[in-house]
Amino acid sequence: MKTILISGGTGYLGKHLLGVLVDCDYTIILLKRKTSLLEPLINILNKLKVYDIEKDGIKKVFLENHIDVVIHLASTYGRSGESLSEVVASNIILPLSIIEEAAMVDKCVFVNAGTSLNRFTSTYSLSKEQLVDWGKHFSEMGDLNFINLRLEHFYGPNDSPNKFTSYIINSCLNNKKHVPLTWGAQKRDFIYIDDTVSAIVIILKYAFQNFIGFQEFDVGSGKAVRIKEICDLVHHLTGSSSVLDYGAVSYRANEPMYLQSNTSKLTELGWVCGNSLEVGLVKTINAERKNLGNDGE
Repeated sequence: MKTILISGGTGYLGKHLLGVLVDCDYTIILLKRKTSLLEPLINILNKLKVYDIEKDGIKKVFLENHIDVVIHLASTYGRSGESLSEVVASNIILPLSIIEEAAMVDKCVFVNAGTSLNRFTSTYSLSKEQLVDWGKHFSEMGDLNFINLRLEHFYGPNDSPNKFTSYIINSCLNNKKHVPLTWGAQKRDFIYIDDTVSAIVIILKYAFQNFIGFQEFDVGSGKAVRIKEICDLVHHLTGSSSVLDYGAVSYRANEPMYLQSNTSKLTELGWVCGNSLEVGLVKTINAERKNLGNDGE
């Protein structure tokens, strides 16, 4: 039985991925911080082996277990006032500490949840791309096999309220009088959470088939949609009375105007995006509407 070590498993993507992996024929180890809340995983905790980074350290995990694959999902976005050093510690130093241990395991594969953003878009994207540089270095030295996932904007029910999709959906459901937005000309690739998870599961199977070296996979729907189009669609699907105030917010510095995944590598592995944008939004809206207690509307 293969053993998978997951960091960031208590986050949104992590809990959805774990919910699928625990029913597969894998031994699952969760590496978490002592401050991480386990409530989202309460129904599957008995199927996990859990280590605290601060209490147990990373070396102990590798000494006590033969790790076949590491899935690194933990990230700090810098949206909550974290300092540059805190972003670097979370996005570079921590995963490098894991990589150092994984590099001593024969044929271990490190799967990194990266970003499709240009490295100079933000401190977050720069730190994530710098980790990929290290992954390339280790793989070129023959010490580690490294797969980088260039994640697009995944979304779904009960996601962080700080995410764009959650913001526009909740604003419309609550009929917020004015919803300040940019002009919405920028294009983004949105992928429903279930499709993100299914893509990672397929990549995992690929990783177990004696994968060697470095590889990148785009993980998205493969379709770019204008922000204004998705906002208008959410507004329509929710039947909202909100006024979408386009142009009230300036584009951020280094705003990427076009992001679209190339899913050809995933398609070759047999992956299919199962939810269109509208279907995914309807599922998300219905769940959020139920959370608000007006699911009958």
